[in-house]
Formats: sequence, structure tokens, C-alpha cells
Amino acid sequence: DREFVNRYLAFYVLDAEESYRSMDLFLNDVLRVLNRMPDEHLEAVFEVSQDSLRTVECLLPQHAFRRLVDGQSVFSRHVNKTLFETMMAQMSKLSYEQRAALCRSDRFRAEYPRLWQEMSVDGLTFDQCIVKSTGDRRRVLGRHIIFRRFLENVLEGV
Repeated sequence: DREFVNRYLAFYVLDAEESYRSMDLFLNDVLRVLNRMPDEHLEAVFEVSQDSLRTVECLLPQHAFRRLVDGQSVFSRHVNKTLFETMMAQMSKLSYEQRAALCRSDRFRAEYPRLWQEMSVDGLTFDQCIVKSTGDRRRVLGRHIIFRRFLENVLEGV
């Protein structure tokens, strides 16, 4: 779905903290940036995207981009667009070595329920940022901050 990719690219290529006003404007902004981007930059974005997809598949083989609905072990059957955008953008901001380290370790899977149960920012849980009012600036920035912190915590122990 194009919207999945556009949302991911917007949060990977643009600085949401500086330029996010609404989802529609943000997606329009990234399309303008991508249309002006040199081919070698587009190729680099493509390569990072492919590696990030492989990383998420490695970490959550049968549950990639699916919401953890009970906070423990039950995953939704549907791919979540907001989770896709968040995971892909934050994975893509890691180095190749960091993504590889995540795949070599069991720590991501072991800590993953904690992301849904315990991690929050400004009184919002990760789940709230993923499923409710997903275009709200506070929730948009919140989910990216929470997932980035989660990755940083996991990588500290790898």
C-alpha cells in the first residue's frame, strides 16, 4: 500500500519534530523532497529500507508490524499502518551494524512486551500512540520517541 510506504519515508527522511503539522501536509512534503532527491540518495534509501524490512522480519518473523493486543503474546492478525511507519522509520535510522546486532540477539523479543506495557511519554503509552488519534502531533511524536528509546535500551544490552 502506497500510504504505508509514504508514511514510513516521511518519518525517515524528514524531521517530524520540526516539520510535522498534519499527516496530509507531512506526506505532501516528503513527496516533494523525494522528487528532488538525486538517484544515488534514493538508492541509499531503498537499500536501508530493504535491510530494515529484513530486520523486522528477523525480530518478529510471524508478527512483523502487528500490534501486541494483550501486552504479552497475542498479536493482531492485521498489519498496523502506524506501527509499520514507526518501526521502519526508527529501524532505518539505526546503522547496519546496530540492525545486525538486534537480529543476533534475543533481547528485542524478550523486551518487546515491555514496550507495550510499560513505556510511555507525556502520559501516553505506546499502544495509545499506535491506535488512537494517530495523526495527533503529540501521539505521532510520542510513538517515535518511545520506540527509539526502546531500541536504545535493547541495544545497550546487546
